[in-house]
Amino acid sequence: FEMFDEFLSRVMSSGRSRCSVFSHFLGWCFDVAQRYLRFVGVPVTGGLP
Repeated sequence: FEMFDEFLSRVMSSGRSRCSVFSHFLGWCFDVAQRYLRFVGVPVTGGLP
């Protein structure tokens, strides 16, 4: 988790594009999770748990 923590600190330091990068990162994580759940066979509800 060291690289992720460094990434977070770097994103936090750049306040200009912080929100856009963070929302893009969250969207990417959610998309990957959706594809993984669909691949495994778990029904995707379409909302966060």
